[in-house]
Amino acid sequence: MHRYTDKDGKEHVLNLNLGTRRRLKELLNVDLLAAAADPKVLDAMLTALATDQDHLLAVLSVVECIRVEELEEAFDGTTLDNAGTALVEEIIEFFPESSPVRRPLLDLMQKAQAYRDRAVKTIREGMLQQVSSLDLDTVFSSSETSTNGSGESPPSADSAMQPTAMI
Repeated sequence: MHRYTDKDGKEHVLNLNLGTRRRLKELLNVDLLAAAADPKVLDAMLTALATDQDHLLAVLSVVECIRVEELEEAFDGTTLDNAGTALVEEIIEFFPESSPVRRPLLDLMQKAQAYRDRAVKTIREGMLQQVSSLDLDTVFSSSETSTNGSGESPPSADSAMQPTAMI
């Protein structure tokens, strides 16, 4: 069983078994045993879990017997990422050690994690470089135009000295 914690601190336990497999097949047309027998089905299943947030939430909903809306309320980006990882790990362990699918799935998961780590590092470095190259003096000096709170510039000293006509 694999676990993840949602943004509210609640621990979720994933437990794939033959009953869960049956519910996934009936409700979402996700068949773990068909995935084990056909690499194309396995690829489609893993791709959908990795790229389709709604599909991932639907699968988690069936596995955990929780409404999708409840999961959405308890999830943020980190939780979604952690739940997806826990689900894939649980899918891997669903298959017995003797399964021809288990070892390749483990290898694939490790490669995907290494790729993700490299991508995150590259994006982080690029963002840091962009932030450090900003000329904050220019950014802030151009935004320091004086207003009177209404979005209009206050009257100039010259206009304040002009008498107004009385009717």
